[in-house]
Amino acid sequence: MAEAKPEGVMERLWAILGRLPALSWPVLFYALINLFGYPNGIVSGGGPALALPLPSGDTLRIGIQQIYLLSVLAAAAIDLLVAALPSPASLARLVGAGLLGTVGLILMLLVKGFGDALFLLVVVASFTTFAVGAAIATTSARRDVGVASTPREGEA
Repeated sequence: MAEAKPEGVMERLWAILGRLPALSWPVLFYALINLFGYPNGIVSGGGPALALPLPSGDTLRIGIQQIYLLSVLAAAAIDLLVAALPSPASLARLVGAGLLGTVGLILMLLVKGFGDALFLLVVVASFTTFAVGAAIATTSARRDVGVASTPREGEA
């Protein structure tokens, strides 16, 4: 009989980090920037981070705020896709998204540097991901169990 390979620290760390909602990464990035980065936080922006010339002659200027919002949207989409998976890990990430929204709301209300519209969008994305993910998980569970296929009264 083969012996079980003991898990190392990195394997355990990746197992824990894999259960966090994807939206936790933009929140962590926001906290690090606000605490150690720009003097006025991420809202100060510091000018465009990327400038792309377009064939029309215009220049597409993308600031740190837009890059941050794109990362929030991508993370929310990942969390919603994971919510549709039939696994306990998807439920853990869903609960994590609700807790993340709650922690974000507390940070926004009580900690200086988090009370701006950009962080409010992250909190709203977290709660929206939780609500929509819960609806997806509930619908998937009802379909898997067969509750939704029972005929209603008066239907044949």
